[in-house]
Amino acid sequence: MAQAIINLALPIITSKVEEILDNLSAASLSQSFSGATLKEELITYVLRRMPAVYATADMSQVRFREVPPNCLSTEQQGRMVELIYEGLRYLTCHQSHWSTTGPSSTQAVAPSPSDWFG
Repeated sequence: MAQAIINLALPIITSKVEEILDNLSAASLSQSFSGATLKEELITYVLRRMPAVYATADMSQVRFREVPPNCLSTEQQGRMVELIYEGLRYLTCHQSHWSTTGPSSTQAVAPSPSDWFG
C-alpha cells in the first residue's frame, strides 16, 4: 500500500484563517480577503512561520479535513492566531500600497538610447 506524507498544520491553519476572516467586523477588510488569492497568501504567510508537523498515512485512509486540532500545542495555536493577525496587517498594508502605486510603477524603466552615450 502507498503511503502519503500529510502536513497536519495546513488544515488547522486553513480552518482558523477562514474562521477569523468570517468573524471580521470591518467590511472592507473582509471584502478584500474574500478572494482566494489573498486568503492563500495569508495561509502561506502563517505556514512559513509555523513549525512543520507531518505524519504518514495509508493513501486509502487520507482525509485532509480530519486532522485532530490537538496536534499543535496550546502555545503553537496561540502563535498561529498571532501570525494570522500579523499576516492580515502585513498583507492589507501591502495590498493598499499595491493598489495606490499600480502595476506600472513596479516595472523597470529601460534607459533610452541617448542615455547610453552620456
